[in-house]
Amino acid sequence: MKKLILSAVMLIGLSTASIASDHIYATNFAKPDLSLKAMKNLKFIVSAFNIDAKSILILKDDEGTVLYKTAVTNEDYSKVFDLSSLPDGDYRLILSTGSENTVKAFKIETSTTRVVSNL
Repeated sequence: MKKLILSAVMLIGLSTASIASDHIYATNFAKPDLSLKAMKNLKFIVSAFNIDAKSILILKDDEGTVLYKTAVTNEDYSKVFDLSSLPDGDYRLILSTGSENTVKAFKIETSTTRVVSNL
């Protein structure tokens, strides 16, 4: 009888450990999320979530020139970038996780607004 109870307890323990480890692996398959939010004066908040430990954040211009590159070591990343020194043009922010690239394209352009005043 003791052997039967001991076997049942061991079986329950092993199946619980198996379920727990399956859950850990499933959470690591979350797709990386990259967002870019504009602020005033050409400042942007770059946020990335669900990142692998070996991820790289890259800013490129329309010719493919790398303007900024950094290793991202945290699972969640957030930083303010001042892009006011960049000329008008098309740019790409790339989050490379080794097997997958997430790309956010944006454009910097100067516009002039004309208004009538003193009416």
